[in-house]
Amino acid sequence: MINTNDPKQPLEIPLHDTTWDLDRKEGSYVNELKATHTEPLSEPLLEVPDDLGRNVAVTSVDALVNWGRKSAVWPLSFGLACCAFEMMASAMSRFDLSRFGME
Repeated sequence: MINTNDPKQPLEIPLHDTTWDLDRKEGSYVNELKATHTEPLSEPLLEVPDDLGRNVAVTSVDALVNWGRKSAVWPLSFGLACCAFEMMASAMSRFDLSRFGME
């Protein structure tokens, strides 16, 4: 909807007015699913071979990246300018050896 006084400015319509019908439909669908699908999923959900049972970890990408940053030690790095050290430090772990002068 366009404002007639200034065609470049759209009219401010509250979000709840524009999404109310969709919210109600979605809410009723979720409640219907909760009421009709009460049985748990059958086990196992994933077929994992026995030799891989203790070698697979399920995690988020964010947790994996943070683990890598926490465990990173960068004593050997390469950069062509002094700004390379600043860029490396932004991607390194929080407590790196070079920050304590232990290289």
